[in-house]
Parts: sequence; C-alpha cells; structure tokens
Amino acid sequence: MGTRRKSRELAMQMLFQGDLGKQKPEEVEELFWASREDVDDETRGFADDLRLRQRQRIEEAVAETKIKIIFPLVFFIFPCLLIVLLGPALLNITKDLKNIVQ
Repeated sequence: MGTRRKSRELAMQMLFQGDLGKQKPEEVEELFWASREDVDDETRGFADDLRLRQRQRIEEAVAETKIKIIFPLVFFIFPCLLIVLLGPALLNITKDLKNIVQ
C-alpha cells in the first residue's frame, strides 16, 4: 500500500475515533499513535497534516454557519416568538384599559 493511501486511511481512522469518543483531539492523537508503532515518520506526518487540514475546514464551516443562521433568527423566528409570547399579554392590557376608560 502506498504512503499517501496509508496516510489517508490513518487520518480518517483518527478523525472517526475522535468523533465517536468525544475526547479532546490531543488525547485521540496520543492514543491513536500509541497503538500503531509500525507506521513510519513520513506516513505519520502526512496523516497528521491531513487530519489538521480537515479539522480546520470543519472549524471554518462552523464559523460560517454561525453567521448564516443570524438572518433566519432575526427575521423569522424572533418575530414569531414575540407574537406568541406578547400577543396574549397585549390583548389583556387592551381589555383592561377599555374597562378602566369606561
């Protein structure tokens, strides 16, 4: 098996273990490489580089998602919440004000 293919396979296994274990990335990396001593340094370095790049892509996507979700929240969800929560209160206030005026 080629070095690049082996590195990709190892990087994917490490990402999968990190996703399933819900552990810190440093702990996953340490445990992963401790169980695989037959891997040479070049393959290990390439696998680490692939894993870091993938992690950066995921973090960038998360940052973009935070920005993209603001528009629907402000223009669709918050107004609906205000109507549902404040609507009955406003009806009661107007009803009480009519009773006070009469």
